Amino acid sequence: MTEVNYEMIGIYSRIVVPQLSQCRYSNYKYMKDAFLDNEYDPAKFHQTLKVLQDSYSCLGITCIDIGSPRYAGDSSLECNDVYTPIMAGYPASTPVVEQS
Repeated sequence: MTEVNYEMIGIYSRIVVPQLSQCRYSNYKYMKDAFLDNEYDPAKFHQTLKVLQDSYSCLGITCIDIGSPRYAGDSSLECNDVYTPIMAGYPASTPVVEQS
């Protein structure tokens, strides 16, 4: 990150981090420690972004909803959503689990 806006980071983290407690607990714990319990450390940007991206499906959002980071060309920031199959021309609105 070239410019860190700690005020906006604080606002967004107080909104998003509590919601992560209903997702994967390890992601919630990491984000809580990184944003609520301590001051944000820009050196951990890549790891923090990956943890957040891992939580997108639980939050009901996708990489397309968020968009690409400003750091085009940095392949480590690429977002890889879990593929949602299209069935009969309609995307699944709930997780689709292969059953036999």
